[in-house]
Amino acid sequence: MLLALINDGVLGVLAYNLASSRVLYAMSIDGWLPKPLSYINVNTNNPTLAALVSSVGIILVSVSASSLLSPLMAFLVLGALSTMAGLIVHVVSDVSLLRISARRVKRYLGQIILASSALALAAYSITSTVVSINPVFMELFLGWLIIGFIYAEAQSIIRE
Repeated sequence: MLLALINDGVLGVLAYNLASSRVLYAMSIDGWLPKPLSYINVNTNNPTLAALVSSVGIILVSVSASSLLSPLMAFLVLGALSTMAGLIVHVVSDVSLLRISARRVKRYLGQIILASSALALAAYSITSTVVSINPVFMELFLGWLIIGFIYAEAQSIIRE
């Protein structure tokens, strides 16, 4: 049992780090982050600097949370924040699929039904989480979203 838990934890961290480094890479390609993050290692065909920055970020957040809180509370805080972030990502992707599919309703009716169902499920999950989550976690999450929106708006103003 313990081996399975450790294995799941390691695989979860690896998957999250892989995904977050690819997001940093894509944001760099799109001009939202500095260009060096879009560097691809020719031997491994991976965004090396983005993976390094992602790894350092994950370690800093984990160590900071563990030193400020008890290990259990750090686990709960980081779990709650990552769950809310995942739900927001699903809502955004569901809305995007709906917008793309709505252009040709007859052809993409199945995708529209799928996206609508997923959006309803994600909205229910977010609503039930918001009601039951500790207000401090919710404020941290919403603060992080606001900082992201401010950053995105500042970047678009700078580009103009």
